[in-house]
Amino acid sequence: MTKAKLSEEQQRLYKSEMKKIKDRVSKVTLLLSSPLPPDLFTCQSAALQLRMVLEGIAMSTLVIHEDEYKEIYSGIENKWKAVGSPEHEGILNEVKKINPDCYPKPVKDIVRPNGEREIVLIEEMEGFQLDYLKEENFLSAYNKLGSWLHAENAFSKPRNLSEMYDYELSLLNKIIALLNSHIVGFSGIDILYTTQMKTNISDDVQVNEFKFINNI
Repeated sequence: MTKAKLSEEQQRLYKSEMKKIKDRVSKVTLLLSSPLPPDLFTCQSAALQLRMVLEGIAMSTLVIHEDEYKEIYSGIENKWKAVGSPEHEGILNEVKKINPDCYPKPVKDIVRPNGEREIVLIEEMEGFQLDYLKEENFLSAYNKLGSWLHAENAFSKPRNLSEMYDYELSLLNKIIALLNSHIVGFSGIDILYTTQMKTNISDDVQVNEFKFINNI
C-alpha cells in the first residue's frame, strides 16, 4: 500500500511557516544581542516575537488543512492559551485533536561505527542531553511572555529587566535547540518529516521524509 505523503505544495506551505519562525528568531537574537543594558522596550519586543514564535510552532502543521486552520485561527482571540487549563482548553490541545504529532521532536544526524549515517530522536539517545523547549513547558513559557506585554501598574513594583532578559535569552536558545533539526507529523499523512532550519551548505529551511540515510 502506498503511504500518504506531503505534496510539493504542502511541503512549501510548511517550509514557509518555518521560515517565518526562523525570521522571528533572528530578530529576537538581534534584540537580545545589544551591548547596552536591557530596557523595557527591548524586553517587551522580544517577548512579543517569542510569543508569536510559540503560536507558529503550535499552528504550523495545520497549514496543509486549510479549513481546520481557518476554524482554529478564527477562534484564537477567545481560546488562545498555549496548552490549556481545566477552564480553558487552549489552542495546542485543539490542534492536537486534529494532529496529535504537531509538536516538534528534536533529532540528531549521527554516524555509526560502521560508517552509516542515521537520524535519531534526541530523547532516544543515551547519555546525550539537549536543553530544548519541551511540550510540558510550553504553556508556562507562553503565559509568562504574555504577562509582560501589558502596561505596568503605576503603583506596582517595577519589572526586573535583568530577569526578563535572562529568561528570554534562555527561552530563545531552547526554541533554537527544539527546531534546529526536528521531526513532526501531519494529520492524514503516513510519513514523518524532518525539518532542518539550516544545513552546512544552505541557510534555507529543508523539509524531507524521515528515513535512514546510509553510506553517504
